[in-house]
Parts: sequence; C-alpha cells; structure tokens
Amino acid sequence: MKKVAVLMSGGVDSTFAAIILKDMGFEVTGVTLNLTGKVPKRAREMAQLLGIKHTVLDLKAEFYEKVISTFVNWYLSGITPNPCSLCNRFIKFGIAFERILAELNVDFVATGHYLGKTEYKGYPVIKEGKDKRKEQSYFLALVKSEALPRLLFPLEDREKREAIETVYSRTGVKYDSRGSQEVCFLEGKSVGAFIRETMKKESIKRGDIIYVGKRVGKHSGIFEYTIGQRRFGLSMGKPLYVIEIDAKNNTVIIGEEELLYKEDIKIGNLNLFVPIQLWEKPTGKIRYRSEKVEIVDIKREGDLYTIKFQKAVRAPTPGQVLAIYEGEYLIGGGIILR
Repeated sequence: MKKVAVLMSGGVDSTFAAIILKDMGFEVTGVTLNLTGKVPKRAREMAQLLGIKHTVLDLKAEFYEKVISTFVNWYLSGITPNPCSLCNRFIKFGIAFERILAELNVDFVATGHYLGKTEYKGYPVIKEGKDKRKEQSYFLALVKSEALPRLLFPLEDREKREAIETVYSRTGVKYDSRGSQEVCFLEGKSVGAFIRETMKKESIKRGDIIYVGKRVGKHSGIFEYTIGQRRFGLSMGKPLYVIEIDAKNNTVIIGEEELLYKEDIKIGNLNLFVPIQLWEKPTGKIRYRSEKVEIVDIKREGDLYTIKFQKAVRAPTPGQVLAIYEGEYLIGGGIILR
C-alpha cells in the first residue's frame, strides 16, 4: 500500500483531499504545519473523524525567516511580495516537503489545491484545475520542478461544492463556500498594521507623495502603498493612482491610470518546468485574478529576463509573481522586478 502525507490545515479542501486518497487505497497521514505557533485544532479533529494518523511539523523559525521576514523587508523596500507563493516554494513544497519524505517514510505528499499534475513536452508540469473559481496554479509558479514527481493533487477535477458536500457527509462537519482569503499570519490585520507591530518605530519614516515632480502630500510609510493603489489620503480632484514607489528616496509617486500600463517587464528568479527553447505560445499572468496575456518576446540579460507582452498589462508590481502558461499548463514563473 502506497503511503501519502496530506498537508491538512483543518479546512474543507485538505480534508476532502485526504478523503479522496483514503478511498483510493492510500495509507494516509495528515500533516499540519505549525507556522505561527497557532496550530488549528480542527485539523487533528478531522483526521480523527476520518480515521487517519495525524502529526504536527514545527516550522515556526523557518517560516519566519523565509516568509514573514521577507514580507516585512520587501514592503519596507517598496516591493509588494506574494507571501503564498513564497511559502509554497520555500516551506510547503520546500522544507516541509523534504522533511516529510525523510521523517515519515511516505511515497507522496499531497495538498488540497485545486489544480493537477501531468506531463507536457516530456516534463512534469502543473495543470490548471477544473473549478476555475478556485483554480490555484498561479501560486505554485515558483515551486521547484524536482518536487513534482512526488506530489499529488487529488482535487484537479473536483469542485468546491463537491468538497463541502462530501466532507459533511463523511464527518458531519459543515463548511461554507467562502474559505480563507487572507494571508494567514496577518490574522485579520492590514499589512500596514502588521508591519508597524513588527518593526521598531524609528525604522518607519514619513516621506513625500509626488505628482508630476512636485510634492503634494506626505505618506506615513511606503509599506502602506502598492502599485495601482487608488486611495492614498489625498483629494486631487481627479482619479490618480500609485505608479511608483521609490524606496531610495522614500517617496510615493502618483499619476494618471494610463501610466500603469506596461508592455514589457523584467523578472528574476525564473523557475522553469519546461525549458524555454520548447515554449511555443506562452502567456503570462501578472497576478492571481488577471487575464493571461500572450508573451511575444523574451530576452535574457544574465539572471534577468525581459518579457514583452502582445498588449500592455495593468500595474505589473515588483515582488509579485509572473506565472507563465501554454494553454492550461504552467510552464514557468518568476518574480517581477520592474
């Protein structure tokens, strides 16, 4: 009997994944990651209701170093990180994945992500899930390709409605369809409030808000802003947006919406599932809910890549992830630099 460890948060999706794998005949162990010191009790309860083993993996120090510290430092540097993508690369499918395989002697690690895994042009790749409202491949664009052969995604062809109904019928526990939409460690706080609580007051500096080269106001910390943001505490008589965050000069630059659109971007930390020379008609997504836009040119300059789109994309943001696809297949990804 094959053994699989399912990352269980206590939510309906990971519980549904455990049910599917158990029904398929796997020997299932639920693994809950202790990332912030608050381990969800429901994860253990759900494992008990399903009759599977359960264990907790303590990764607080690693999570703080790789995700929380990066999150804070990038915001203080005028960069808007994607913490879920960082967590997936370095924690869930990085440190946790390696420890689970080594310590639990399992054949596979599984999650409750709504996506799948297949081969494309001879390489293992992630495939978009059936439920497009919950489809999550974007957040795995930075996961190392070496991990894919040992990963299972049992929710590829499933829908959220089915997860809620199945878990209720098997455990008697009722979930709603909303799920969690927030960054886990923020615990309901805004980014600004979290950073203010985390940092020393003297490290937070006020600065200027600039419009057409002139100071028009003051900001209370550049981490309160991100590219494309509409509200910045000033009434300018017309719609204006944050178009640049200049960390070196501690300024926030605002301007008209048309200045947000860019036909090309630079990315670093390029993660490949399929070699670039095999790409035919790649498309890119610059954020989770954005549309895919055709990529018409890629130029490499050392470790940096300039990506040119068929049409301008709105508000590409340093620190966010560019996920690259061919059709429904995720073939690569990188971090937007500028």
